[in-house]
Amino acid sequence: MSAPAGSPPEPSRRPRRERLRRFLHWLAAPTPVVLETMRGVEVPPITETKRRWALGDRAGAISYAYTTVLYDLERAFHVRFRPDWTNEEILILGVTPEMVPIPEFLEKLLRMYEPVRYGGAVPTDAVSPEGLLSSIYAHHAMWTLYVEAIPQGAKMPAGVRPGPVPTSEAR
Repeated sequence: MSAPAGSPPEPSRRPRRERLRRFLHWLAAPTPVVLETMRGVEVPPITETKRRWALGDRAGAISYAYTTVLYDLERAFHVRFRPDWTNEEILILGVTPEMVPIPEFLEKLLRMYEPVRYGGAVPTDAVSPEGLLSSIYAHHAMWTLYVEAIPQGAKMPAGVRPGPVPTSEAR
């Protein structure tokens, strides 16, 4: 006997219909379009710090990292740290609300920098400042100092074209 007209289809037919419906939906869907392409870059201060650390110049890596971050903070947020300010005054007086959460990481970097700055040795179990730099340069204003968009007319990877997909090419 067949099921009454208002009842749902038999359980054995439901998965096949669902699979067919999903397949047809997939066929009708347009292919994704690449509208803008960005090149992944590692921020040069992180690269240089890693290079110095790997060569064994741990004090140089920490000193370079701290001084470069201060310079980049001035460029990214259009502030000037007065030359007569101490590093602690920079953290207190030089920080603006737009910089959050950078001051938290900058303070940790300063704690690594202080022994180097005042002639002490870097502890043998010290961790590379690379993680702190990654956190600092993750802020939009900081990484945009170094990011680069692929210029118009640049050669795109094979099969990738910017713009809408013609309906004739839709899957």
